[in-house]
Amino acid sequence: MIEVGAHTTSVRFDGQTITISRRPKPGMSLIGAGDTVIPLASVQSIEWKPAGRLSLGHIRFAVPGSQGAAASTPVNRDAHAVVFGRKHMPLFEKLRDTVQEALVSR
Repeated sequence: MIEVGAHTTSVRFDGQTITISRRPKPGMSLIGAGDTVIPLASVQSIEWKPAGRLSLGHIRFAVPGSQGAAASTPVNRDAHAVVFGRKHMPLFEKLRDTVQEALVSR
């Protein structure tokens, strides 16, 4: 199992499901607060954008019915995506690689 987090969002992958948990701080409005559970069998692809010095990165799990990179939903409002900064990028790279390995071996 792997679990990574950035700010008020964490992602846990247990080998079978990806769980994105959003916990807003008091007084903070957060779209999609709560848990989003994505079965590995539903993941069609992983969209990855590395964080830069002046820009945030993200990981988005494309599932049936989603449009991945073509989605009209911004990543910061997508239940299947997590935004992160440079500080957290190595952890999210490890998550991406772990999920990708599981996708290849299924």
